[in-house]
Amino acid sequence: MHPCFTGLDYKSRISINQLYQSHPLGDLHTVNTTYDVDLPKLNMVTGLQLAGDRMGSKNQNLMFRWNVGYLIHLSEKVRMVYTIHVAYANQSIDAPTYFNRFNYYDTLFTTLSGTSQEKYFEQSIGSAFYTPYGVFGLRSTLNRPYLGQFNGSSILLTLNTNIFLGLNLKTAHGTFKPIYSYSYYGSWNGMNFTTNPKFPTISNHNIALNYHYKKWTSGIGIRTIKHHPNMYHAQVGVEFDHVKLGYSVGLSPYKNLANERQIGITSQATMEFYLNRSKYYHRPVYRTEIEEFPDHTTKFERNYMDDQLIESIEYYDNGMEKIRMSYQDGLLNGFYTEYNDNGDYIMEGQYRKGLKNGVWSYYNAEGYRFKTEKYYMGKLLKSKTFEPEMY
Repeated sequence: MHPCFTGLDYKSRISINQLYQSHPLGDLHTVNTTYDVDLPKLNMVTGLQLAGDRMGSKNQNLMFRWNVGYLIHLSEKVRMVYTIHVAYANQSIDAPTYFNRFNYYDTLFTTLSGTSQEKYFEQSIGSAFYTPYGVFGLRSTLNRPYLGQFNGSSILLTLNTNIFLGLNLKTAHGTFKPIYSYSYYGSWNGMNFTTNPKFPTISNHNIALNYHYKKWTSGIGIRTIKHHPNMYHAQVGVEFDHVKLGYSVGLSPYKNLANERQIGITSQATMEFYLNRSKYYHRPVYRTEIEEFPDHTTKFERNYMDDQLIESIEYYDNGMEKIRMSYQDGLLNGFYTEYNDNGDYIMEGQYRKGLKNGVWSYYNAEGYRFKTEKYYMGKLLKSKTFEPEMY
């Protein structure tokens, strides 16, 4: 659970992520499954994650992680999210193979040999600051082994710090969301806090350019790692009412034993299933979406409760209200009103489950009522026209 994705929508979910990377030293397979539960009355999200990866026959890792996220509303549109996770893992690593899978003919790691059997605990804390225009965050992860060692090297203590910055740039047809992150990874000899020369510090830069149009997301990205070639990827995703699907494919350059450049393939698929909210912990979460005219005055205002549309308001370019509609379960339900650009009624009535129901009234340009209709669940029962009268 990354601070960048925690606490924004209070959705209970199950997500499955699968990654494949080709490499002559052994193809890498990674699978992780996450179950998150929203606790809106406590302003929290919590969840469990089971992750495992395997590369060749000697490299395996299995991790169990517990996540907690806490949300603070600084204003109606600005919020802070704090996260913490605790994990336990058991891994078997053949160091030269595992750490050099992107560029394994690298003299930095030639002093390592043998296979490590290791168990470790991992703790992470993070925070993120959200506004309508972007997000900024920081996360640090501490990895402390308690059993095992690499041949010729004492047990390692590692610290990984990640900084990220994302923007929301709205266009006429969608939202452009570039995001940049920087990671710094360092290791120490056990609890002696002396740098291990066999595991040099590693820093990497990630840049992703994503574009959101309605339910679709597309993007391209690049990752640079110190002492390693760049990695490139392209991605696409789509979100339905209760399911989100994503897929990315990329290229991973590396060198073979003859120091010849080769290209590996990276493939990643993601599925996310939204679950029903817990009634016991339920507290409605409201949000508003605004669509603007070219002069930045409001054209549409859509109000949501728990991601369900409950009201839509359309405006004239002079700022006057044009149409106000109410919704329930995705259907028109409740009062419906329509106005002219002077603010006078054109029509008003009610919907029930998407169908006209009850008395509807119609008005002329001067704001006087001249006709009424009576409906029952979309069926017209009676219509009456008369001399215009003030309602």
